[in-house]
Amino acid sequence: MKISEKDSDKYFELFFPLLDYANRKYSVIRELRKVCFEAHVPSQYLRKITDSLWADNTEPAEYLRQYGDTLSEEDRSIIEGFSKRICGDFILLKHLPKGTVFIAKDHKVYIVKGLKDTWEELLFFKEPPAFVNMTILPFKGQLITDGIPSVSQEFMPLELERKMNSIYLQAKKNKEIITSIG
Repeated sequence: MKISEKDSDKYFELFFPLLDYANRKYSVIRELRKVCFEAHVPSQYLRKITDSLWADNTEPAEYLRQYGDTLSEEDRSIIEGFSKRICGDFILLKHLPKGTVFIAKDHKVYIVKGLKDTWEELLFFKEPPAFVNMTILPFKGQLITDGIPSVSQEFMPLELERKMNSIYLQAKKNKEIITSIG
């Protein structure tokens, strides 16, 4: 499952200027003048910029203080929501029709949707389960990532896979699966 094309376009319309801001502020990739979807910026550059962006707990509030008056109320609200991000290591357990199941180290279970592609399409080279380092973001009542996950090629032991399935089933039974962050 992925978000609509319209929502995906909106996300990138808001996110790329935020990356430009972080790149300028932290001088991450000095030769990069502007992040834009058509420029095909190498993913390792984007990863360095997002790591700098998310490492600073004042972001994106500081960005909004500087540029918020140029945004609509809805756009400001979306960017404000990014402050509720969840960064870290997750286990991609399985794909469902409503999204992909990720389990965090604290055993919280999330359903995350793809941006331009479903997670199945994005990770065509890796069958679940998989270890993924990423940032989960709230977006219009659903969960997405910042679009720059890092997927490990490491093999998951069967014992760990069974444990993660058990955690998922327990969360499902208890209605504790997280599909949005308010």
